Amino acid sequence: MKEDLEEKSIINAEQEDYQKAALVWQPEHQREDFGRPSKHNERTFTVEEAIDEIGFGSTQVIVITIVGLCWIADSMEMLLLSFIGPQLRCVWELSSFDEALITTVVFIGMMIGAYGWGVISDIFGRRKALFGSAFFSFFFGMCCAFAPSYPFLIFCRGGVGIGVGGIPVGFSLLMEFTPKHIRGPIGIAFGGMLSIGGMLEAALAWTLHYYGKDWRWLIALSTVPMGFVLMLFVFLPESPQYYMYRGKAFKCLQLLQKMANRRGKQLVGSLTYEDRRKKGNVRDLFTAQVINITVLQLIIWWICAFCYYGVLLITTQLFNMEEEGLRCKSYGLSIDNESGACQELTRSAYEDVFVTSIGELPGLVVTGYLVHAIGRKQTIAVESIVQAFCCGLLIYCVGRRNENILLFILRGTTNGIFRVAYLYTGEVYPASVKSTALGTCSSIARLGGMITPYIAQVVTVYNDTIGISIYVAASIVCAIAACLLPIDTNNIPMPDSLAELQMRLKLRKVVVPPPEIASDSTSLLASGTETPVYSTST
Repeated sequence: MKEDLEEKSIINAEQEDYQKAALVWQPEHQREDFGRPSKHNERTFTVEEAIDEIGFGSTQVIVITIVGLCWIADSMEMLLLSFIGPQLRCVWELSSFDEALITTVVFIGMMIGAYGWGVISDIFGRRKALFGSAFFSFFFGMCCAFAPSYPFLIFCRGGVGIGVGGIPVGFSLLMEFTPKHIRGPIGIAFGGMLSIGGMLEAALAWTLHYYGKDWRWLIALSTVPMGFVLMLFVFLPESPQYYMYRGKAFKCLQLLQKMANRRGKQLVGSLTYEDRRKKGNVRDLFTAQVINITVLQLIIWWICAFCYYGVLLITTQLFNMEEEGLRCKSYGLSIDNESGACQELTRSAYEDVFVTSIGELPGLVVTGYLVHAIGRKQTIAVESIVQAFCCGLLIYCVGRRNENILLFILRGTTNGIFRVAYLYTGEVYPASVKSTALGTCSSIARLGGMITPYIAQVVTVYNDTIGISIYVAASIVCAIAACLLPIDTNNIPMPDSLAELQMRLKLRKVVVPPPEIASDSTSLLASGTETPVYSTST
């Protein structure tokens, strides 16, 4: 009985919101001096259609800046793991398993945070969820810098993981503000933020090593960017898609008009909506028609994290093994894992890590071209094959210079595949479950991140051939899963509901309106002083 009353109160509140939107935005055309509404003003449009015609403007710049800074800070926190491990092995006399746990606990937290923040963003909004995740990352990150012991550090790194797990919510927010025709380039270019973060972290670690500063300085300074981001959240808008599917039509109309005004335009027509009171639910991702594409994406995401973070960790591990004279000499699990427990990175290793991290930028350029030239799923497949080939060459003693070239390429391919996975998931699901889908995929990806430290930092020490071969096999499986995806999302509108997605999967294609219909003279936008007419209609 209580639940029924609560549901009725929610419905009544939403109906009042739609009525408020109509009362505030409709009356001008009903006045005598404006006459009866014309056929031009009777056109209906969705939120996505409005954003497409408003175009890219200052609102998107604000979103890209703030969310991008979140991703830069996220990337710095993750690459940090490959630098502090060797130092802490000396400071606290840790084993290789203890060192790997420092990374694993972060991914355990990320797995929890990814799903939790995703559900929170679908219920309470993208902006609030992203702020909460940024605050968690900053608070526990600073606590790590002052950790008095190994157990306390493990606890704090887990808290950082919970916070960082919610950063992908920002990508969902960005995609819901981005016009359809530039979602691909923006989504891929946005991955450059992670690349910038990785290069900044490598440069910071290199600089602090040069001046003799320890790991506490590195952790503290790596956390500062997230604190700066928290001060900018006052400028970050909420997603119009979130407003609509949560029944807040009036706020959605206000935001769309504000975006149009900044572009010197005005919206004309009636905003359509459908009843979307249902909250984001992970069970919606596993219905009979959707389970196939969801499972394939989970496999791809798991391998993306496994290989991306594996390459980050194995880079410093391989450099350390070469300094110890163990590279290409460990066959048959004969190397004592603790023999080089206190081998810190040399100056040349820091330099090489910085150079290989630059590989993510040209990798994004190539990925950005491929997603439009051959499509999303084909890009994942092609780059996975290249990734498997490069990993296979690392098995052999190719020399430090050639090894750096291969790691340079691998940083580009692993990052590129991860960006396309984000892009594909952000496009294939409707707004009502988009963040839940991204959160669920991110949670599964973190399982890959939890396992990869033991491959890169433990198995590789015993036998580098076995360790690297595992990454070769994973890359091949990723290519196969990408080829099996039923549909591509290249330059097509995002589905408005789960029913539409199910229909697309059933037909294995998307029906796009003919150009003559899409370019109808009844544009959503009017310039000059023409008065906008708004309404909501089912």
